[in-house]
Formats: sequence, structure tokens, C-alpha cells
Amino acid sequence: MSRWINSLHVIAISLFLSMILGILPAQATLLDATLWNNLGQQLFTQKRYPEALLAYNLALIIQPEYSLVLANRCGVLSQLGEYYQALESCDLALEINNQWGAQGAALGWDNRGNALFNLDRYHEALRSFDQALLLNPNYQNALRNRKIVLFQLEQLKQH
Repeated sequence: MSRWINSLHVIAISLFLSMILGILPAQATLLDATLWNNLGQQLFTQKRYPEALLAYNLALIIQPEYSLVLANRCGVLSQLGEYYQALESCDLALEINNQWGAQGAALGWDNRGNALFNLDRYHEALRSFDQALLLNPNYQNALRNRKIVLFQLEQLKQH
């Protein structure tokens, strides 16, 4: 019974989101978390952050322990200025550590660092960027973000 109710929730949210976005995925794909994650990434790229958040949230209703979606959700929440929620989403992604994309868990650590940076928790942010680079030494976002946080820490020393 609860699986049936959960499916109804997913379908209702899917239809609502589809109306907002002007698309209607095939019924068979409504319960595909990867589809909603990919849609969220497209919307994020288009800077349509509220819609991207809806897509990520739907993916998490379908598959709650999808680390890549949680890390992507962290990124969009940071863009929306919801840094504490972003941090919670990244921490959960890293705790679960299940089903990552091409960047692997480095994405989660990098997004976590961004949330911490925006909370003025620079030393913690630096540790997160360092962890991302331990996992993926050539991860350009983490390399760039690490330089930014080091610059910020240097500015704070001078004042």
C-alpha cells in the first residue's frame, strides 16, 4: 500500500513539474531518478535553479540514497543561498557514498566546500576542497575553489 501511495506522490509531483517546465515525460520514465537528475542538471546549466531543485527533489523521492542527486541538490541549494540545507545535502551524499557520476565523490566534497565557503567557514571549506582533490587531483572546480579560499584566508590574515 505504501509503495502505491509513494508512486501516486511521484506521479503527482512529476505532472506538476512537467506543467512548470512545459514538458511531459513518458509515463514509463516518471519513476526514473536518473531522468530527473539529468533534467535537474540541464535546468541548473540554464540557471533555472528553483526548477532544478524540484527535479532533484523528485529524483530523491524516487531514489532517496542517490549520492549524485544529493550532491547536485547541494549545488543548486548553494545557488539559491540556502547554504545550511546545501551542507546537509552534501553531508548526506558523502555519508551514503552510493551511485556517483563521472567526478565521483569529489563533486560532493567540492559542493560541500562551496557551501562552507559561503557560510564563512573557510578552513572547513579548504579541507573539503583538499578532500575533493585527494579523490580527483585534476578536478578543475576544486582546484579553482581551493585557490579562492586560500586567497580569502590570506585576505583575512592581512586585516
